[in-house]
Amino acid sequence: MTLAACYRALAALMQYPEDRDAMLVNLDRATEHLLRCNLEPIASSFVDFLGRSSLEEIQEDFVATFDFNPGRAPYLGHHLYRDHGKRSSYLIKLKQEFARYGFVPTGCELPDHLSVLAHFLAHLAETNQDSPRRSLLEQAVLPGLKKLTENQDRSRPHWLPLFEAAHHVMTQDCREDPPCSTRSSS
Repeated sequence: MTLAACYRALAALMQYPEDRDAMLVNLDRATEHLLRCNLEPIASSFVDFLGRSSLEEIQEDFVATFDFNPGRAPYLGHHLYRDHGKRSSYLIKLKQEFARYGFVPTGCELPDHLSVLAHFLAHLAETNQDSPRRSLLEQAVLPGLKKLTENQDRSRPHWLPLFEAAHHVMTQDCREDPPCSTRSSS
């Protein structure tokens, strides 16, 4: 599995749940990449939660975790810039980067939603834009992801391992020559 495929799998897992079976497939894809790259796999609490829950239960937990408390929502601009003016500038800069590299997001999420950013990172990986991808990670994604992870409700732990796994992949990707980024799946 390529780095781009891993980013796509993580992006799909961070979106509103529409298909439990697709989530399980994406979980397997992301886990395969993590293990192949000697990174910590997604914690069993998330794996167990998906395995034992119906789609409706997953959706209910997703909404309860992210939609009722903006401090836990996966909008990185909110975590980086509580000020609406600064967040607006961040959103505009992200949209400019999307346009610069020919990325057109699908769906209706704002550009700072972690799933949209993971899709953009996948696009940059597919088009061999290593330097811009690493710069985006270091300046615009990882600082917000760190704050997002710190703001997660420890009493609703299901989604936290997903963010931690994304952090592991993104941190490794920032290295000059990550050992797993260009290998294709076997």
